Amino acid sequence: MSSASAQRPQPLVRPPALRTGQEASASRLELFFDLAYVLVVLELASTFVSDLTWRGLGPFVGLFIAIWFSWVGFTLYANRFDTDDVIFRIAKLAATLSIAGCAASASAATAELSTPFALSFLAGRIILLLLHARAWCHVTEARPTIAVYLLSTAVS
Repeated sequence: MSSASAQRPQPLVRPPALRTGQEASASRLELFFDLAYVLVVLELASTFVSDLTWRGLGPFVGLFIAIWFSWVGFTLYANRFDTDDVIFRIAKLAATLSIAGCAASASAATAELSTPFALSFLAGRIILLLLHARAWCHVTEARPTIAVYLLSTAVS
């Protein structure tokens, strides 16, 4: 009997666990999620290219920084608490949808599409906040760090 066949399947719902010092690679879902962020940056850059002035640079930089920190927040979470259970996958898909909403409205994020962009961005922040709250409940040894993440995510 090989060791692969002796392993039991993972339960569909598992509490987050703290990952430290473990090698990890990106799943297909995470790569798909990252592509949604690439699409937002592409749309923001396309808008900036159409207005290569100081007036066009401000919104591009501001929105790029917001999107960058959003991506960093999800990456930090996945690196520390990713359990790859059903709840995490559904949250990741919902976050991908919210970032796709940002991409769809990025071309006019400071004009007529500002509300859809802001609501899509807010949805992603709420999903991240809920993921951190879930980690807070299950990973007691990391609560001081999670408290920082919860506070910074809630404020942003």
